[in-house]
Amino acid sequence: MTSGWIVWVAAALVALAFLTSTWLLVVPSRAVPIDRRRWSAAHTEETTGWGHRVVQWVDSRLGGRDFARRWAHALDRAGIRLPIAEFLLLVAVLAMVAFAVGFVMGGVVVGLLLVVLGLLGLLAVITLRSERRKAAFADLLDDVVQHVATNLRAGHSTVQSLETVGREIDEPARSELLRAVNQVRIGRDLGDALLETAERMDSDDFRWVAQAISIHRQVGGNLGEVLDTVSHTVRERQQVRRQVKAISAEGRMSAWVLIALPLVVGLGSALLNRDYASLLWSRPLGLAMLAYGAVSMVVGALWMRRVVTVKF
Repeated sequence: MTSGWIVWVAAALVALAFLTSTWLLVVPSRAVPIDRRRWSAAHTEETTGWGHRVVQWVDSRLGGRDFARRWAHALDRAGIRLPIAEFLLLVAVLAMVAFAVGFVMGGVVVGLLLVVLGLLGLLAVITLRSERRKAAFADLLDDVVQHVATNLRAGHSTVQSLETVGREIDEPARSELLRAVNQVRIGRDLGDALLETAERMDSDDFRWVAQAISIHRQVGGNLGEVLDTVSHTVRERQQVRRQVKAISAEGRMSAWVLIALPLVVGLGSALLNRDYASLLWSRPLGLAMLAYGAVSMVVGALWMRRVVTVKF
C-alpha cells in the first residue's frame, strides 16, 4: 500500500515538473520593450548559494565549445530565452526525476526508457519550435527585403531601414532585426550582426542579404536594385521549399513514427507485463538484443533523416 502511494506521488511530481517545463519552453514569452533588452538595463535573476556556483561551473566548462554554441543557437531559434548552462541543468534534473520514478515503477530499464522518452520529447519540442520560427522567418524574408529596398529608395540609411522594417514586421523577424540593430548601435559591424542573425536562424537566404549589404558597403552601388534581385531569388526559393516540404511530409511523419514506436512498445511492455519484458535485461541474449536494437535505431534515425532532408 505504501509503495503504491509512493509511485502515485512520484508520478504526480514528474507530471507537474513536465507540465511546468513544457509551459516555460512552449508558451512564448511576452514582448519586452527595447530599452529593457539593453545590457545596461537588463534584469538578471540572481541565484544564490550552490545553485549559482553550479551554473557558473557548467558555464565555464561549456565556454567556447562548438556543441554549446550550436545548442545556444538552437534555443535562440526556438525562442527559448534560457542560457545554455541553465537549460542543461534543467534537463539533467528532469532526467534524474524521470529515472527515479521509472526505477520505482518498474526497475532500471523502465527508468532508462522514461529518460530516453523524455529527452526525445524535449528534443521534439525544441525542433518543432525551431522549425516553426525558422519557417515563419523565411516566409517574412521576402517582405523584409522589399521593405528595406523601399526605405533605401526613400533616402534612409541601411540601419534606419532595418530598424523601420523591424518595428513594422511581424515576429520572429521583428526581434531578430531589432537585435541586429541594437548590436550595431553599441559598436558592432553591421555585416557581422546580420551574418550572426542568419546563422542563428539557419537561413541561407538571409545570409545572401547580409553578404549583399556587406559587399555594398565596400564597393558601393545601388543597394535597392541589388536587394530587388535578392528578393526575387528568395521568393522563388521559398516556392520550391514549400513544394519540397509538401512532398517530403509523409516521409518525415513515417520517420517519427518508426523512431517512437519501439520505445513506446518497450515501455508499455515493461509496465504491463514486467515478467515478460524482464527477459530483455535479465539474460545475456536479451541484453545483446537491446544493444543491437539501440544501435539499429540510431543508424535508422540518421538514415531516415538524411533521406527526408533535401538541400538545394
